[in-house]
Amino acid sequence: MPFDLLRAIDESLAEGVYAVDRHGNLIFLNRAAQRTLGWTEKELFGKNMHEVIHYKRPDGTPFPVDECPLLEVLQTGEARSSDEDHFVRRDGKTFPVAYTSSPIIANGEIVGAVVAFRDVTETKRIERELREQKETLEVISRVGQVLVSDLDLPRIIQNVTSAAAEAIGARSAIFTYEFTDERGAPQSFRATVGIPPEDVQQITVFRAADLFGQNETKIERLADARRSPLFKDSTAGRLLESSRIVSLMLVPVSSRTGEVNGVLVLGHPQANRFTERDERVAAGLAAQAAIAIDNARLFALAERARARAEASERAWQFLAEATALLASSLDYEKMLANLARLSVPSLADWCVIDLLQDGRLQRLAVEHMDRTKVELVHELERRCPTDLSEEEGIAKALRTKSAVIYQTITDDLLQKLARDQEQLRILRRLGLRSVMILPLVARGRVLGAISFATAESNRYYTQDDLRVAEHLARRAAIALDNALLYSATQEANRLKEESLRALRASEARLRSLFESDIIGIIFADLRGNILDANDAFLQMVGRTRQEIEEGRLTWRELTPPEYLPLDEEKIAEARATGRSKPWEKEYLRRDGSRLPVLIGFTLIEGSPDQAVAFVLDISERKRAEEKLARLYREREMLLEEVSTPVVPVWQGVLVMPLIGPLDNARMKKAIETALNEVARTGARALIVDITGARIADSQAVANLYSLVSAIELLGAEAVVAGVGAQAARSLVGLRLDLEGLRTQRTLAEALASLIKKGDYALSFS
Repeated sequence: MPFDLLRAIDESLAEGVYAVDRHGNLIFLNRAAQRTLGWTEKELFGKNMHEVIHYKRPDGTPFPVDECPLLEVLQTGEARSSDEDHFVRRDGKTFPVAYTSSPIIANGEIVGAVVAFRDVTETKRIERELREQKETLEVISRVGQVLVSDLDLPRIIQNVTSAAAEAIGARSAIFTYEFTDERGAPQSFRATVGIPPEDVQQITVFRAADLFGQNETKIERLADARRSPLFKDSTAGRLLESSRIVSLMLVPVSSRTGEVNGVLVLGHPQANRFTERDERVAAGLAAQAAIAIDNARLFALAERARARAEASERAWQFLAEATALLASSLDYEKMLANLARLSVPSLADWCVIDLLQDGRLQRLAVEHMDRTKVELVHELERRCPTDLSEEEGIAKALRTKSAVIYQTITDDLLQKLARDQEQLRILRRLGLRSVMILPLVARGRVLGAISFATAESNRYYTQDDLRVAEHLARRAAIALDNALLYSATQEANRLKEESLRALRASEARLRSLFESDIIGIIFADLRGNILDANDAFLQMVGRTRQEIEEGRLTWRELTPPEYLPLDEEKIAEARATGRSKPWEKEYLRRDGSRLPVLIGFTLIEGSPDQAVAFVLDISERKRAEEKLARLYREREMLLEEVSTPVVPVWQGVLVMPLIGPLDNARMKKAIETALNEVARTGARALIVDITGARIADSQAVANLYSLVSAIELLGAEAVVAGVGAQAARSLVGLRLDLEGLRTQRTLAEALASLIKKGDYALSFS
C-alpha cells in the first residue's frame, strides 16, 4: 500500500491507539493519540503509559498502577472496555475517554496490550443536555425515542417529517437532507407530507444551502410566504400556491459538526400560523432528528467499517492459511494444487494455475466445487490452448507482469475474447461473472499465472478482492520460486550422486583389472632400473620390451622431475615397512604426454633393493574427479545464489535471510545484493534475518554492522531479526553485543514492529 495513503489513513482516524509491552511501556502511539494527548510517540516510547496518562483521577487523587483496569489484560489475557474513565493530557488536565484494552498474544504468550480510545467530552456534554431536555420536552422525548430506535436513514427522515407535521399541526412538510459521505460522494434524501414527492423533486429552493448559511441554526417563520423573495414568481412559489400553503416555518437541521445539512419546511394554509411554542418544538425535533440522523450515519459508517474489517479479517485468515500451505511443501505441483483448492470458495468459484516453462504454459491446477465442471476448463484448453501473443487474458498478464481484472463479464466481452464459435460456446457454459488474472513473478522472472473467476455465487470482484489476490500471487510466486530452486538443487545432487556412483564403478573396474592381472606390473630396483614389465604397463607408457632387455628403460627417466622427491619418500617408507602406500604420480609417454597413475610397490623378500610394483592408469578417474569438481562448483554457485536472497514480504518491506557463516566475501555479496534490491524496488525497510547464521567471531558482527549501515545510507530502515537464545549465547560467549542495531527476536516480530509503526500496514479498504 502507498505510504501516502497509509499516512492519510492514520491522519483520518478519530480514535487514538497505543500499544504497550508486557511491562506497560509504550511501543506504538498513532497520530490521533498524539494529537489528543499532546505527546509525540518519540517522547513516550519506552515509558510506562499508566505513569504518564493514567496516574490520577479527575479529582486529583492518585490512581495506583495495581488498580489500573487497562493493564489487567496483561495478567488476565481478557479484553476490557469502558466509557467511564479519564486520561491525563500533557498539560495535566484530565478528560473523559471510552476505551477498549486488548491483549497482544504471540506464540500463546501475552506480550503486550493495545488500547483504542476516544475523547468523549463532547458526547458526555450532549448526554447531559439530552437528559435536561427530556425533563422539559416530553413530546420531543417520545418522538426522539422513536427516532433513536431506528438506524435506517431514509426512514428516520420520513419519520421526522411526519412527526413534526403531527406535533406542530402543519398541513404539509418537506424535509431535505444532504451530506458528503466518507468517500467524498454526495448523498441526498427527501421526505414529504401532504405534497406528492414528484412535485418537489426538482425544486432546489428547499435545500439547506439555499435557505441557510453553512452554520446558521436560527429557525425562520414566514407569516405569508407568498410575499417572500424566495418564493415569489418561482416554481416553488407556484407549488405553494397550488397546495394553498401560506405560512412557512424553515427549520435548519445540523450535523454533530454544526454544519447545516438539512432543512425541514413546515407549511399551513393559515397565515401567521406558527408560534414560538411551535418553534421550540420544531427546534427540539430538529435536535432529535440531527442526533438520530448522525447516529444512523455513524451506524452506516460503522457497518461499512465492520464489513470492511470482517472482509479484511477473512482476507488475513485466508492469506495466513495460504502462506502456511505454501510453506508446507517444496513439491510445487502438490503445493499449487492445494492452493487452488484453498482458494475455492474463499476467493473464487474457479481457480486455475498455469506454469510458464520454455515459453509454453503448463496447466498445473484447475479447481471448482463441482468436479464435473472442471472438465469444461480442460476441454477449453485442449480445443483452444492459450496463445501467448494474444492481447487479453493470461497473455496480457504475463506480458505486462501486472494483474488483469474483468469486473463484469458480459456476452460482448466473451465474443471479443473467443477465437471461434466453439470456444464461445464453452465460455458461455462456464457462466463466468467476474475474473482476475495475476502473474506469478519472483526475482523479476515470470513463472506463470493464477486465475480466479466467479460464476454460481454471482459475486463481482472489487479492488479489495484484487488486492487480496495480488498479495496471494506474490506469496505463491515466492514459494514457487523456492520450490523450483529446490528442485534444481535436488537435480544437482542427483548428478553428484551419479558421478559418485560412476567413480565407485571406476574404482571397482580398477580393482578388477588388478585382480585379473590386467593392470600394469613392473619389477625394478630402487636405483631406477626397470628389470621387467608386463604388456599393460608398456602400453601405458608407449615403450617396448626391447628397451627393457637392452637396459634403456628406467622409471626415473619416465618420471617428471617434480615427482622424484615424492618417489624418494616412498622408497624410504618401503625400506622401513617393506612396502609403500599407493600414491599418485605421472609418467612420461614416448610422445611426451603425461599419464596419471596410481602406483604402489612391495620390496621383494630376500632382495631388499628390488621391488614389484603395480601401476594403475587413473586417467578415467581423473576425468570423473574433474567432472565432480565442476558439479560441486556449479552446486556451490547455485547455493550461493539462494543463500542471500532478497524477497519482498510486504509493500515496501524486503527480507534477506542469512544462513551459515557471515564471512567477509559472503557479506560483501550480501551488501551488494541488498543495496541493489533496495535501490531497485524503492523499499523503505529491510529485515535481515540471522536465524540460520553462524556468529563465530567479532568479524561476523562487524560485517553485520556494515550491512545495516549500507542500507541506512540509502535512507531505508534496517531491522535485524532472529536474535534468539542461540544467537544470544553465541554473542555472550564471544563477549560481543549488537548495541546500536535495531533487533527483534523473530522475523514475525520484526514485521509486526514495522506494521505497528504505521508506515507498512496492509488494508483491504
